[in-house]
Amino acid sequence: MKRTRRQNFGQHFLKDTSAILKIVKTAMDQLQSNDVRHLLEVGPGKGAITFPLLQTIPDSVQTLVVEKDPLLAEHWEQEIKNFPRAQFQNVDFLSIPEAHWPNQKRWLVVSNLPYSVATAILQKFSENREHVAAMVLMFQ
Repeated sequence: MKRTRRQNFGQHFLKDTSAILKIVKTAMDQLQSNDVRHLLEVGPGKGAITFPLLQTIPDSVQTLVVEKDPLLAEHWEQEIKNFPRAQFQNVDFLSIPEAHWPNQKRWLVVSNLPYSVATAILQKFSENREHVAAMVLMFQ
């Protein structure tokens, strides 16, 4: 996917392969050690973390990918079809009401959070901590 970042979304696309591999390995370790069956990725961008995760996680793990950027959403609506255990939502994660916070399940949260919204998203995770088994976060 050829696309440049859009500053109004605070986008900085992850390209460092060693960082990506560390994130995926840490996420896999957290899935196993916390016996989690639901993975949430906020802001997949171009999929630097998403694709390796989807190719690595067990079939028993359901994945929800949430992207705010409508241009990237067009890409994800097509890509996600290649991964039957994954769902995609084009929504601002911060706008999800607490009562609907991803289906009230326990999630492993993975994200490369944009600096501009990292605090607000981290606060939302904290407020819903009963639904967060573990987090693997990178801050841009």
